[in-house]
Amino acid sequence: MKTAFFSTFAMFVFAACERGYSLFIRNNSPTPLFVKTYPSIESFYDSAHSSYYDSILVRKVRTENNISVYKIDKYEKFLVWAYLDKKPMVNEFPFEYIALFSGSDSIVLDSKLKIIEAIKQAGGKKRNFYLEINK
Repeated sequence: MKTAFFSTFAMFVFAACERGYSLFIRNNSPTPLFVKTYPSIESFYDSAHSSYYDSILVRKVRTENNISVYKIDKYEKFLVWAYLDKKPMVNEFPFEYIALFSGSDSIVLDSKLKIIEAIKQAGGKKRNFYLEINK
């Protein structure tokens, strides 16, 4: 009984300590930001058990040609993806397209490799990475 308890406890401790990364989109501008993704952000989350899923749908504006469009309000950040791994890897990253559009600025990343390169260039504190619009 003690061995089973210790094994279970150790599993939770090591799982909780496993490092991961999160990708956020941050709107540092005074106007709304529109984000396009393929595939959709919500396709990676369980709709039955997640309040986060609902927060994604609230931001969703439309879908056009299988590309989902989301609105991020001024000065807001939004979690797009979180993963347990040492760093973002092309073969494990789910998005093939992420584009950010504001009134005066845009970023279009049309391949997994371009997205991962942008994430790595952005760096990250405490394993949080940000794609952001500042104007």
